[in-house]
Amino acid sequence: MLATSTFRKVRWSLYVILAIIVVIEVSRAYPFLIADRYFDYQVNYGPYHIRSDEVIDHEVYRVFDEVSDRLSIFRDSDTDKPYDIFLCGDQQLYGRFAKITGRSAQTQGFNLLPLKKIFINLTYIDVIHSQNENEKYQYNLLDGDPAHIVAHEIVHGWIQDELGYWKARKLDTWKREGYCEYVASKKVKLEDPEYSLEQSIEDFKSGYFSDISPELMIYIKGEMMVEQLMEEGEMSFVELVDTKINLETILD
Repeated sequence: MLATSTFRKVRWSLYVILAIIVVIEVSRAYPFLIADRYFDYQVNYGPYHIRSDEVIDHEVYRVFDEVSDRLSIFRDSDTDKPYDIFLCGDQQLYGRFAKITGRSAQTQGFNLLPLKKIFINLTYIDVIHSQNENEKYQYNLLDGDPAHIVAHEIVHGWIQDELGYWKARKLDTWKREGYCEYVASKKVKLEDPEYSLEQSIEDFKSGYFSDISPELMIYIKGEMMVEQLMEEGEMSFVELVDTKINLETILD
């Protein structure tokens, strides 16, 4: 009898804990569920449902045309499942959403998985672009290009579609971010006759990226490694996910 009573107390305690967790998660997700109310301008453009806190002009359309071009060599546009994109010109507005997810306001964008709501920090992208003197950094997130960032974040959703939410979260950071960078930049690289992966790796080894923080370096190294594995090693995405190769194997 005592054991049964103890079991019931434990069970109800677990129910209470679970209920609290659910309430916390719902409260965190709620601002994103009503995010539309913070964006005065909205338009459907191809496969994109664009929300913005600033007037949507021709430059915005140009950016999303370029996003489609970058992604087209990997996947056709899926107009049945539009991408939810929130363009933040207001740094504080972006920071408010970023903070809920534990991210810094000093980031260029994020894809809120599993809801697949993509928030883009246009103001900070401009800052990154202004810091990229003489276009030292190209074909990656350090270029400060909104089309690159939007494409990168969309590919995070692709990875979730392919692997499922939990497996995508557990994927090595260099694979996840490297693949997103690889997809977002491949078409631009193909159009540049001077681009060379071998030269990029040599630049990396010679210290060209030495002023980059460790948090951002994994994007750069991951992109180069994914590109080498998929282009020269002819590795598929599934094989990339399953490979046991260490991040430093090729680049060192």
